[in-house]
Amino acid sequence: MDTARLIYDLEKKLDFYERQNQGEPDLITLLHGYIAELLAASTVYPRILNRTTVFGLLQEQATWLHDLEGWQALKDPVPLAELEQQRVVTFKSGLLEVVRPVPVADDMPQKLKQELATVASLYNIRHGVDGWVAPHVRVDEDRVTDVGYLQARDKLSASHGGYEVSFEDDDLVGSAHCCGNNCGPRGKPRSGVRGMVVENGTGL
Repeated sequence: MDTARLIYDLEKKLDFYERQNQGEPDLITLLHGYIAELLAASTVYPRILNRTTVFGLLQEQATWLHDLEGWQALKDPVPLAELEQQRVVTFKSGLLEVVRPVPVADDMPQKLKQELATVASLYNIRHGVDGWVAPHVRVDEDRVTDVGYLQARDKLSASHGGYEVSFEDDDLVGSAHCCGNNCGPRGKPRSGVRGMVVENGTGL
């Protein structure tokens, strides 16, 4: 589901680009095919920050990954409904949007301190601050072949037993084109080429 959403978002951006650039040729490179293969095998890690995830965090039913301390629950969070009512947290695009936190002062009421601390925790998780791991596109290390790593190593960085997959705006059109058209590393249909970049468990 996470990968499907990612590909859907890429396709929407591609459609917008094509409508704004009618008649201009698209440059699809070998690298775009590799990125598309990696995206197809990736998930959002640790989890996608949608309303369900945030609700779980604030109800202390879910934990989030911290670089140094591992999976941690938030300390004394306030209910999500309170933050939404104050409009400091929204989900307009389906994903968490949170305002920049305000420093806590000693003379503030305890309830306000608790609310500000919760906002700060969500902001830090959303943006990968203070040791919290921000959501990112990640592929397991054992899913990437040697060839795939060599071809796309500039787009890969180590991430908790796998690789974070990233790309520049210049790669958006080509990668989205390959995702939407089921292309492999050569910009052609994937029949027979999937195993070149990503191990799919079938021995191809």
